Amino acid sequence: MNISNSADALTNVLNGLAAIVYVFDPDSYELLYVNDYAVKNLNTGEDPEQLVGKKCDHFPFCTHQKYHLKQYSTQNTQIREFHNPLDKRWYQCRDSYIRWNDGRLVCLEIATDITEQKKNELELQQSIARAEALAHTDELTGLNNRRAFFKFARQAIKQQSRTSAEVALVFFDLDYFKVVNDTYGHEAGDLVLQAMARALGPEVRESDVLGRVGGEEFAMLMTASSASDALDATSRIQQVMNKVTVNYKGHQLACTTSFGIAVAAAKATTLNSLMAEADKALYQAKSEGRNTIISCLSAA
Repeated sequence: MNISNSADALTNVLNGLAAIVYVFDPDSYELLYVNDYAVKNLNTGEDPEQLVGKKCDHFPFCTHQKYHLKQYSTQNTQIREFHNPLDKRWYQCRDSYIRWNDGRLVCLEIATDITEQKKNELELQQSIARAEALAHTDELTGLNNRRAFFKFARQAIKQQSRTSAEVALVFFDLDYFKVVNDTYGHEAGDLVLQAMARALGPEVRESDVLGRVGGEEFAMLMTASSASDALDATSRIQQVMNKVTVNYKGHQLACTTSFGIAVAAAKATTLNSLMAEADKALYQAKSEGRNTIISCLSAA
């Protein structure tokens, strides 16, 4: 087979690839070769022969200015993923240098369409994210569930322990909530819990961790909060929650709330210590007539 026939055979192979293939001079950015697949799938409006000799910028896929290898060597190959803004598709691009027929080093790019693969990867990532969110979310209220609260609260305390900041843990539950369930049923109780959770949202800082940790029990870990900060925030939450009413079959349902607060330096405490002290404070609030806030200043 002579050289001409070999070149024709290679051209047929490259044109038969389900990939964009093009070659350009990295110094002049002159297009030296574009295969049929590239022209067809990028809708260039020109034949490959018409593109050859034009500047690389004329080719609607060319990404040389950002990505082509700076060190000209046949030993270098770069593999990357590229989202083409022109056709909105994803490609895996392999850039390497080869010797052209006149001996100069030129850049060869082979770009394979991986849009479906990227779509599947994105769908998988989204599915995993949804599953993780569901695993961390209390189905009834949309708040962090007990497991998520413990996880995120421990992370917050660990982060705060690098500073001299204090942290506060607030335990609170709805007073006489059992009466609502026993009198009107669990559907009514669920509506009350949902309404309380919605009311809590605007009162919680982004840096705080809020969760439903039991039937009618809630917990909030407040970062960088002194005893007075925690007491002020809890007082506001109490006022908001005490205003929540739910209309259930003509009945106006409401519950007051009791709170227990534990405060300590983050570097000198643990979540378990805070919880133990906040639980004692909550028990005292219940013992003193409910709808009360009791604060424990140290939970070291």
